[in-house]
Amino acid sequence: MISPCRYGSGRLAIVLTAAAFAAATPPTAIAQGNEAPTSYVALGDSYASGPLIAPQEAVPSCFRSGNNYPHIVARKLEIPEFDDVTCNGASSPDLTAPQRTTFGGTVPAQYDALDENTELVTVTIGGNDVGLFALALSCLDRPLASDPEPPCFPAPGAGPDRLDQAIDGMAPIYHQIAHDIRVHAPNAHVAFVGYPTAIRNGGCPTIQPIAASNATYLQSQIDHLNTVMQEQALASGATYVDARTPSVGHDVCALGPTRWLEGVVPETDSEPLHPNLRGHQNLADQVIAALDLSSR
Repeated sequence: MISPCRYGSGRLAIVLTAAAFAAATPPTAIAQGNEAPTSYVALGDSYASGPLIAPQEAVPSCFRSGNNYPHIVARKLEIPEFDDVTCNGASSPDLTAPQRTTFGGTVPAQYDALDENTELVTVTIGGNDVGLFALALSCLDRPLASDPEPPCFPAPGAGPDRLDQAIDGMAPIYHQIAHDIRVHAPNAHVAFVGYPTAIRNGGCPTIQPIAASNATYLQSQIDHLNTVMQEQALASGATYVDARTPSVGHDVCALGPTRWLEGVVPETDSEPLHPNLRGHQNLADQVIAALDLSSR
């Protein structure tokens, strides 16, 4: 998901027929032998990069942590060749073209890290395309406003929900991403990693400044995006890693060490409304479990 410093809209990609692509997808070494890969590339946005979680890269252009879930996966599986190109603020166009970062720098297209030797690719993307962070900000209470708890969802009878439409529009984009990764890394096992539970239904107004109905709507849209990602990942012959189910009860409403995703005011090193170190440790465990791998 995006940081408060940057968010943008998605760009439509070419629609590829799911059945045709799935039929053309070759088996991978991981799927055949359950052996740990020797080469791993991590793609994605800030939910993969781990902003503000120590240690951070020396030049914080992408706010990439050495303890994000890709690094933890690489360490646990002792993967000798590992390239983390995840970046804070990334959306799907940044996979194919250079990304302008928070401090005005530029990083290469994330796909540039892929080649025929890559054996594992993970990707977490889409939250910035549809504007989930902007939605979260609009759902927060505004104590100084005349209406401190305005609804962040469309009023009844206001017409189609534009966010629903934007999320549905991610379907061909996710399918195209799976196809593009196969083109750049034909021997790789591809795993789409979903977004964890952010806030429980009804929220926790005494802990986080968001009204109950707003909290429920916010999580419903995160769930919607996860569903679209899952459907397209599986239709494309990729693996889908469910981050939502294992994180139930560990959202921004959880207390102390049971919290895996920080709230509006983080209590540990993490960007607001993003997974903390415990959240990334869980994400890594889910990736390894979904690939049917174990640490060596």
